[in-house]
Amino acid sequence: MKRRLAAPYIPLVLLLASLAASSARAATVPGDEWEVTTKMSMEGMPMQMPARTQKICRAKDRTWDEPPMDKQSQERCKVSDWTVSGGNHATWKVTCEGGMSGTGDMTFTPDSYTGTMKVTMDQGSMKMDMTGKRTGKDCDAEEMKRTVEHAKKQADDAQKAQADAMAAMCRDAAATGNYRMLLGPTALPQSKDPQYKPPFCAFTKGYKGYDNLLAANDPKVMSDVMSYCGTSGDAILKDLCSRATAEKEYRFLAGRCPAEAKALAQKECSGRQFTGAPPSSVQGFCVMYAEKLLK
Repeated sequence: MKRRLAAPYIPLVLLLASLAASSARAATVPGDEWEVTTKMSMEGMPMQMPARTQKICRAKDRTWDEPPMDKQSQERCKVSDWTVSGGNHATWKVTCEGGMSGTGDMTFTPDSYTGTMKVTMDQGSMKMDMTGKRTGKDCDAEEMKRTVEHAKKQADDAQKAQADAMAAMCRDAAATGNYRMLLGPTALPQSKDPQYKPPFCAFTKGYKGYDNLLAANDPKVMSDVMSYCGTSGDAILKDLCSRATAEKEYRFLAGRCPAEAKALAQKECSGRQFTGAPPSSVQGFCVMYAEKLLK
């Protein structure tokens, strides 16, 4: 019967490689290049995974008096009872996420090592044979660490730049009442941040914002926006119409506020003798109001 390897075996492989020669905790930059091979076999699997060989760099002054685990292995696997006897033989126990645990032993010399780990998990038992030898080449024991740190910084910078760009888009959407980018299925990922609500609702409750909502000609959009801002279209219109005359928003007045527009038209557009030409804004209102009456 075929069995699938569980995800927890991945950190264990990393642990095995780090037991051979990890560079994550190297004390100095000068290092020795090692060629390490790991072969895994699982009980009940007729086809075994092929051996994996890689070259890694181990600090020259590194000793075998402790398990040289890398950061990822430390996070997922814990080594206990690490013991070195006879000067060149180490044994240990390991427990990893996912309920996997086991034991290992390794015999090493200054130029090579051989070892075995046996672990158990829900899927069964697995054995790992590992060997390593020093190639005689010098290397930089912290090169991989610097590479990883550099890659992480680039990824963090890219993520921050993306987040900043999204935040700028949200701010612009809020300031211009772009409900498509803040509400509904097309909303930006960061749109739920409460900081965007006040400017968005302030714009929506203004003359241009209210016109934009009506221009959408979508009752659901109006309903969603009104619910989001905790008000109603009627309440916004009533407030705007009460302010439009004093704030000289004559275009809005002529188009949206019939009662207020009529009062202004009676005052400014008929039955009055001007000693001079009326303000152009009022002239424009009178024209718009007359056009509306003729439709």
